[in-house]
Amino acid sequence: MPILNTVDVVEKAAGDSLVYQNWTWVHFMQTPPISTSSVAFFVGDFERLACTDCHDVTNVYSHLGNLYQIEYITRAAPDLLNTLETYINVTYSLPKLDLLAIPRLSTSVMEGWGLSAYREQSVFVDKNTKSKDVVLAKMTAERVMAHQWFGNLVTPEWWDYTWLNEGFATYFEYFATAEVEPDWRLEHFFVIEQLQSVLEYDQSTAKQHPLSAPLSVPEDDDYDVFDGIARNKGAAVLRMLRDWVGEESFKKAVNVYLTTNRFDVVKPENLWNAFNNVVFENEPSDQATGSILLDKSMHKIMNTWTERAGYPVVIVTRRDESLVLTQEPFSVDRPNANDTTKWFVLLSYTTNATEDFDDTLSTPSVWLDPSVGNGTADVPVADNVRWYIFNVRSTVICRVNYPEENWLSLIEQLINSPAAVHVLNRAQLIDDSLNLARAGRLDYGVPLAMTEYLEKERDVVPWFPVMNGFSYVLDRMRRSDRGHADVKAFVSRLAGIAFRMVDKLVAQ
Repeated sequence: MPILNTVDVVEKAAGDSLVYQNWTWVHFMQTPPISTSSVAFFVGDFERLACTDCHDVTNVYSHLGNLYQIEYITRAAPDLLNTLETYINVTYSLPKLDLLAIPRLSTSVMEGWGLSAYREQSVFVDKNTKSKDVVLAKMTAERVMAHQWFGNLVTPEWWDYTWLNEGFATYFEYFATAEVEPDWRLEHFFVIEQLQSVLEYDQSTAKQHPLSAPLSVPEDDDYDVFDGIARNKGAAVLRMLRDWVGEESFKKAVNVYLTTNRFDVVKPENLWNAFNNVVFENEPSDQATGSILLDKSMHKIMNTWTERAGYPVVIVTRRDESLVLTQEPFSVDRPNANDTTKWFVLLSYTTNATEDFDDTLSTPSVWLDPSVGNGTADVPVADNVRWYIFNVRSTVICRVNYPEENWLSLIEQLINSPAAVHVLNRAQLIDDSLNLARAGRLDYGVPLAMTEYLEKERDVVPWFPVMNGFSYVLDRMRRSDRGHADVKAFVSRLAGIAFRMVDKLVAQ
């Protein structure tokens, strides 16, 4: 029977008195400085799956009869841990990492330092496991491993800052796993599963709260500190920041953040200090972004995203040879005319003249700076530009609304040649248009017209916002409503197109 703790066992000894004669005393190594929330113990009738060619740091335990179902995660764990170590360039701090597959665990995971637990169905894999669940098993394991650094090696000073744990864990759940499994397209699925879910969750004023939200006690009933804001929006903010400063600068800054604050408590200020150190004080590794950020402060930029609730809608207006960009807080509820909240927004863009979706660092970008022109900006545009798209590859947490003629030109482009627009922007255009219509900022005729191109859509990613958006419309109609049958038939037709597309992909 294993007796496990954050660190290894040093000695087991029998009780040395009559009172303790049937007891066994277990002595463990001394831990490094550790938050009380990271301490873990386990005593149970579990077995470790032997794996002679596996990493000697990771160990996976389960009930004896279930060992064959943890073989997949036992063999995957070393690569997942090594990938994180390589990405952040910080070695795992403990001599071992024990992973437990526990039945009926109250939560999907529990991330103790050196000793973490999963719900069995989160990591069990056998010959009958669906492909989706195999992906989730590996991602869940990577999420727990990320917590060994973000939450254990460095710990938020208080519950106000849980996103420093949960945001990084969700980020690496996708992007570190993507390093191990590049064919899984996790960058794309991050957008539809995390970013678009943030945009949905955070557009209702009843649910909005800042990432860094003052919390008097951990049991505060006003909101869940581990909700979609902390997890999903935290990760989306980090992805946005990565695309603003570049991958290499992002990695270096995360390394500085961890090494400077190891075995200590942190606030967002510590993270922004690390990014300031890398992006501004050193030579920027990504010159295009480095130069556009040069007169800014990470604290000033990022605090608009962590200390303010919600997110902006960027409104594009065409005037002669320029595009005028303004921003407002976005909500599907009744807008508050007195809300003057503004964000620092760095938006990349492309047009039909360039169709450059490959690299958000090399594409043209524009700053919407709250301290300059009330957060507005102008972009020059040639007369021959038919359509333009802001927020290339959907990296920024915002929605974008265009003049009607640009929406119509984009729809025409999608109908004629959808592949000319990056798949993430196809998904973005669908999601934005449906939710702008829901908020009363756009006629529903635009997203309806956009669905005409779907007969030519050969990727599953844009179908997620399609079905989510139109299901929302259908769910809010009573069967007795005029037009309910037409909307239901329309959604069924879309589902049929999607099914046939997936069926062809499987056949190929």
